Amino acid sequence: MKTTTGSSREPPAALARRTSHPERCGVATASGFVMPAVAGDGPATLECTEAVLAIAAHFNAAGVTLVALPSVSIVVEMENIKTVEPDLLGVVLESLAAQLKPHLGALPRPPQIIFSYPGQPDEREEVLHRIRRDGPGLAAMDLDAVGTPDGRYYEMKNAGAARADGGILIFVDSDVELADGWLGKLLEPFNDATTMAVSGHTFLRHDNFASRTLALIWIFALERGDDREAARRSINANNAAFRLDWFRSVGGFPYDPGFKVSCALLYYRLRQQGLDCVRADARARHEPLRGWRFLLWRAAVTGRDADRKYRLMKSPSRARRLRHAGSRWGTMLWRSTRRILGKRKIVGLPLWQVPAALLMGWGFYSIAFVNQAASAIGLFGNAVEHVPDYAEVH
Repeated sequence: MKTTTGSSREPPAALARRTSHPERCGVATASGFVMPAVAGDGPATLECTEAVLAIAAHFNAAGVTLVALPSVSIVVEMENIKTVEPDLLGVVLESLAAQLKPHLGALPRPPQIIFSYPGQPDEREEVLHRIRRDGPGLAAMDLDAVGTPDGRYYEMKNAGAARADGGILIFVDSDVELADGWLGKLLEPFNDATTMAVSGHTFLRHDNFASRTLALIWIFALERGDDREAARRSINANNAAFRLDWFRSVGGFPYDPGFKVSCALLYYRLRQQGLDCVRADARARHEPLRGWRFLLWRAAVTGRDADRKYRLMKSPSRARRLRHAGSRWGTMLWRSTRRILGKRKIVGLPLWQVPAALLMGWGFYSIAFVNQAASAIGLFGNAVEHVPDYAEVH
């Protein structure tokens, strides 16, 4: 049988309409153009093949590479919902639904979405009920939930990953709102078969003095005007994707009693294999850290985590760890000063608030230094870090 490629001048939408069942056909492009695709378990008719070939000819003539989107599993970690406003969940869920819907036809099957929560397994149906209630846009999708009693951040991510069966494993958090084009930009680097990890661009939302200051001094890059900082980030665990086979081959996020250490250890393993994490402009807006008690605790645990990372990836020597604590203190004080003075207009921080912002930034990283130095000389044991009850925002 003869197939026709059609005219490369014909618009893609018109090419797709030539079929009697356009919902079965389609392609995705590296530039983000998506049309309905053949379902993974559906019949590929001759006319569908003709339309796909015609669309391919159209884009190839324009110099655009056509790609097939892989199957995906998305793990949504729900620990962070404890420290943000509870009504945020609906906004986050609907943003996820909005980013998935344009791609549903182009994926070989509906995405698997796994909600990993810190609770008992028998709470699964209750969690799924809340997801469908607060995120009606996800109600008809392939939803699953897994509970981890007393689960910590990376433990819940690993628990969700254990249930995944898509070719690409994506991690997001319950306090990040996904921007337009997020999924396509996060998946595009996997067109290269050597890509094992992709990290998106997460930034802090800001709406008051404290959140604007944190946006400037925090580890995340700003939403705009901060390309150099964004390029230096290793892996944003709240906005990242991995090839599932590779992620499982290294054992997932490595266990560590620290609060936010496992992500750095995973990146370390990636680099040890001669690989790197691709930085993609897949944007996610993270809720600001709320509550002074939480911020004080977060500053302290940031220092303890910094010492753990140095000990595991650089040197166990107490003298070197102590020197590193001092060096990092100076670096972070200078970084905070430079960013507050140089980028305050980007976040809308008025000039009269700059002195207070500087004091807040210096105070945060001074608390971190004290805890890092204390950890380096052995004043802290290897206790497992949990967000204490007094620091949680309810």
